[in-house]
Amino acid sequence: MSTRTVQLEEVAKVFNGKTPSKAEQRHSGHPVLKIKDVDETGQFVGRFDSFVDPNFAANLPGKTIRAGDTLILNAAHNAVYVASKSFFAHGAAVGALATGEWLLLRPIAKQADARFIFYWSQYSETRKKLGGLVKGIHLYPKDVAELPILLPELSEQKRIAVQLEQADRLRGTRRHALELSDTFLPAVFRELFGDPIKNDKGWHVAALGDYIDFLTSGSRGWAPYYAEQGDVFIRIQNVGRGRMLLDDLTYVAAPRNAEATRTLVKSGDVLLSITADLGRSAAIPDGFPPAYVNQHLAIIRQTELNPVFLATLLSCDAAQAKWGTIDRSAVKSGLNFDDIRGFHVIAPPMSSQQHFAELVARHERLKAGQLEALRQADHMFQTLLYRAFESKG
Repeated sequence: MSTRTVQLEEVAKVFNGKTPSKAEQRHSGHPVLKIKDVDETGQFVGRFDSFVDPNFAANLPGKTIRAGDTLILNAAHNAVYVASKSFFAHGAAVGALATGEWLLLRPIAKQADARFIFYWSQYSETRKKLGGLVKGIHLYPKDVAELPILLPELSEQKRIAVQLEQADRLRGTRRHALELSDTFLPAVFRELFGDPIKNDKGWHVAALGDYIDFLTSGSRGWAPYYAEQGDVFIRIQNVGRGRMLLDDLTYVAAPRNAEATRTLVKSGDVLLSITADLGRSAAIPDGFPPAYVNQHLAIIRQTELNPVFLATLLSCDAAQAKWGTIDRSAVKSGLNFDDIRGFHVIAPPMSSQQHFAELVARHERLKAGQLEALRQADHMFQTLLYRAFESKG
């Protein structure tokens, strides 16, 4: 099977879209595909919110999206984000006018398969090369057009593209399963306990302060103690909505002083974000390694409510709205200890709280399996990309 290395411009047209001026934009008419109309996974969000007069689009036939075009983000507020989003044109997006923030790769008929070109753009080495071409905060067509691409015969391109599409579809299925899984616990919480702010199930209600034995927050000044390994240093991005997020941990060589002792977490503690993204909350599980919190997190220590139940309550949609109301009424943005103590919480029977915590534990085990399945699907996809596009010369 013959394979040759060519410049991209030999097998595809490379050009930018066209951004209409504000005066040229309409509330209805011919759709315009903006960057925000494609999500982070490269899928069209399903709707347009920008339009132009049909005659305007008719005068730019080369800038309207065709099935099989590959679109790549060519400009951003930060160079790191340039080329970070891409889209394979199909479905409802076909025919829309691409804005100037999109760089388009349009395969030349009988020279290159459209999906082969798209998957080439997804290969890690291609993405690295695209990043290296960024000038300021822009990616220019003339530079991209000169990139080399390893090109087999058209029939082989199609075979490779089909294989990659199948692997990519499996990744999408795994991601979708995770997205559905993420809706499970909030739905179960609402079914068991109702709206915790409206208390539509008539549970006993009390101020959170009535249950708290110890309340504190982290402090600044930990930077000198950062280390490659050591104790865990929990930051706001490590606290989700009802669960810990442990894929981006920082470590510290903690000092032996009163400040470190005060901010050392214990099993059963509930963490709550008190600045920036308010209302993130998670419980510290049994067996968690020694860990400290930064200044954006509060530690709530109590024994009368199940910590998993409490963390889920404090971070549910209804509580999020309540935290936002409290924040907007404050002189200084963020939550203080009085805000936390004064927050009213429902207190269903402990047996119901524990039942919910058991469901959470089962769900976390299921989700771990789903994450591993996604990891394996991603690995298979990346392996196929490597085999297809890695130069053998």
